[in-house]
Amino acid sequence: MYQWVSVGVMIVTLLMTFLAAMRLGGDLPDLPQIRSSSQVVSKHPFQTLVNRPGLPPIKAWPAMKNEANPFFTDFFKPAPKPAPPPKPTMKQVELLYQGWFESSGKELEAFVTIDNKKLSAGISGDLSPEFTLLEINSEFILLKSKDDKEHRIPFNKLTSLEIPIQ
Repeated sequence: MYQWVSVGVMIVTLLMTFLAAMRLGGDLPDLPQIRSSSQVVSKHPFQTLVNRPGLPPIKAWPAMKNEANPFFTDFFKPAPKPAPPPKPTMKQVELLYQGWFESSGKELEAFVTIDNKKLSAGISGDLSPEFTLLEINSEFILLKSKDDKEHRIPFNKLTSLEIPIQ
């Protein structure tokens, strides 16, 4: 039974190929005549839709103007962007008290690392723009920050402080 189906498909394929080959004569297809550029359409394509028996014919189409669109709506506006987060008022500072030195004039000077910057100062001296050195001891130093808080920094122990941003 499958042989007859295969033979039928082959016959139909050969017939279609023969009919297609008959049209391959190299002729151009019969196309409608193209109108020349001198023939300009005098009517607007929608003129026949607009013209009604009881209405006068429209001579010219209205010009587009920058007027408000009657179909415009504010309903589909996206939500406003959220406000940016407030700027931080505090910053994190890491301090390391590394030791002290006493000069021949009995003046003490402490060596401190603040955010990987090595600084030194004497008592009541400005260690950085944020800190003033109040007391030097072999076990700790006492610092005063710009917000008038005192901080005790132990010797050779990394300490993290939160101070106000200037």
